[in-house]
Amino acid sequence: PEPRFEAPARPPDPPGALNLFAAGRTALQVAFGPSRDEGGAQVTHAKLAWDGVGPRAKIGGGSSSLYSRVEVQRITTYSRYRDLQGSFKLAFENHATGPLPHDAAADVVEEALEALAPVGDVTVTREEVGYGHAWYVTFEAAAGADDWLGDLPSLRVSAMNRSLASNYKLVEELAAATLDGSAAATTMTGTDASLTADTLVHRYDGFCVQTVLAYAKNASLRGSFALKYDSPDGLVATPYLEAGASAAEVKAALEAIGTGELFVGAAQATDGKEYTIVFLERLGTVPPLQADSTRLYASPNKQATTGVAVSVVVAGRVP
Repeated sequence: PEPRFEAPARPPDPPGALNLFAAGRTALQVAFGPSRDEGGAQVTHAKLAWDGVGPRAKIGGGSSSLYSRVEVQRITTYSRYRDLQGSFKLAFENHATGPLPHDAAADVVEEALEALAPVGDVTVTREEVGYGHAWYVTFEAAAGADDWLGDLPSLRVSAMNRSLASNYKLVEELAAATLDGSAAATTMTGTDASLTADTLVHRYDGFCVQTVLAYAKNASLRGSFALKYDSPDGLVATPYLEAGASAAEVKAALEAIGTGELFVGAAQATDGKEYTIVFLERLGTVPPLQADSTRLYASPNKQATTGVAVSVVVAGRVP
């Protein structure tokens, strides 16, 4: 016998209404209405999926809206019509790129940013957005092995001819701009054009962040110190670390006593050296590290005050 005729079917539209309810501490209840167009066959069930980080940040490399190990920033150009032309520049801290084409390829922007001393390693992806583009900049690694790379300063944008620090902004409106050399001249134009920079995902957002400052007041720090971690089994101490120890040495010593995976960055401070410690495995609030500074001393003024100060910069959160 010949098979029965079946009406052609296509994927249905999403439900017209969607409501989400808490059904206890560990469960959610979802109620959804009918689809406006079921696609030629009755919809009997639906699969719902979402990512809290959002699709734009996901494109850039973000993995979670609760906990993120990378920072994702975005540069966006806009025009009402397809008439963007010219170029723009980017700045990070006190360093600026050269002119970038208004439709620059991702690898061109990536190379320009990595050429800036404080940026380090980044990954750049690009997509078309209306009559402009969006570049997603994922900051992968710091410029130096001991550098703290946490919640970064934002990239800033400029389409002004002169490279003055005041010309770099988070948002630049170019609606009245021209390329003809007049007083309002800029390097990029378009109908109601704009150029913006924003941050989609903050690096290490959600994790507990502590700082450890080993210091000597108005003198050079000498000797050694130890750190103590309040583990579930009690207080555990690291071996003594030399004053001025590298971030890698502090990280290895702490992880060896059961802290779980850490990020440790280090930077010279006015009176010594400061370590920024991010607890990547122990979520929620982590008790402040403690320190044994009895073996520290100052030089050449041995009477100068020395010590180790610990601060909780960010209390971690739990899901």
